[in-house]
Amino acid sequence: MRCALDQVGKLLAVALTAWASSAEAEILYNIRDLGLEFSGAEARRSYARAVAPNGVVVGHGAYAAPINAEQGIVWNTDGTWRRLESFIPNRAAYAYDISPSGLIVGRAIDTPGYRAAVWTGTSGVPTNITPDLTVASSEAWGVNASDVVVGHTAPDGVFRAFRWDADEGLSLLAMPAGAGAAYGRDINDLGVVAGYASLPIGQRAIVWDAAGIPKVLDPLIGPDAGRSLARRINNAGWVVGESSAAEGVRATLWREDTVLNLGTILGRNASAAFDINDAGQVVGYSANGLNDDNLNVSSRAFLWSESTGMQYLLDLVEPSQAAQWANLRNAFSIGNDGTITGFGQTADGKIHAFVMTLIPEPAALVLLLGAALCRARHAR
Repeated sequence: MRCALDQVGKLLAVALTAWASSAEAEILYNIRDLGLEFSGAEARRSYARAVAPNGVVVGHGAYAAPINAEQGIVWNTDGTWRRLESFIPNRAAYAYDISPSGLIVGRAIDTPGYRAAVWTGTSGVPTNITPDLTVASSEAWGVNASDVVVGHTAPDGVFRAFRWDADEGLSLLAMPAGAGAAYGRDINDLGVVAGYASLPIGQRAIVWDAAGIPKVLDPLIGPDAGRSLARRINNAGWVVGESSAAEGVRATLWREDTVLNLGTILGRNASAAFDINDAGQVVGYSANGLNDDNLNVSSRAFLWSESTGMQYLLDLVEPSQAAQWANLRNAFSIGNDGTITGFGQTADGKIHAFVMTLIPEPAALVLLLGAALCRARHAR
């Protein structure tokens, strides 16, 4: 006997509420090591940047000699993986985000520099989405459920945030007043873009509404000092990134008219937020100083929620699995089902990508609840 779709929707809500309640008490995750081997030789490092709703993970990993370059990587749910090509064979490529349909966005080497790239299907061949502009470089950073891509490009040598889709092509977003450069980092399903710009007063987080009108998001310290940067935005319009606070740089959540300092963990003196899901859970890292190359040995990945505050991710991993890791360095993404991707250092000292899934997984909980309800109805 089959349950109606509206009942399944109610079950999903019940399951996610149960999951959230359990998460507030004690979250426990499975973790999967996404280390790579190329032609029998282990990659020097790997990073998992984003995860699609179907569990496919994208990121990048460093080839060993003779290539010695980062390569875009897709990790499939069956444990296999495949490489994403660059515009020039055996040159660098990075995958930063993936849409529900499987559109992958990032950057890849071309002549004379990096170009914003999208990869579709399974061929691994990139498409240059900024082909008609004379630019020093361009990058694609985010994509939404409608396969609208955002990033930055540099027509006439000035970096500008852009929006792109396959039907309309590329359009440049309005520059904030006084800005010398602007960068798009993410777009939600309503078409609102988050990023940052260089203003006379310093770097500032920016949100462009669906009509393309920019708004400045001030740092924790106030509008007249410091800096701010926005990385991701959820479908409620909540934005995360980092900004200057009185005590240093802190992971920051801009939520409606409130700016929240998310704190630090393990005695570190700085933090940065990298993603937020629709439940308001935030991931990123806390470190002694921030380092954009993601190799800061002091960095530790965190999960933040309003009820629990900031928690070290490794403390939330099932103990026998946690023992396989020396530390978790950064969490780049968190899905609406709680799945987290990032990278860490294994117990034997290697830098490996990881993906973490909740125990019990929400989908499994939905199926169990659905089966129970259907059995109860059938019994009547």
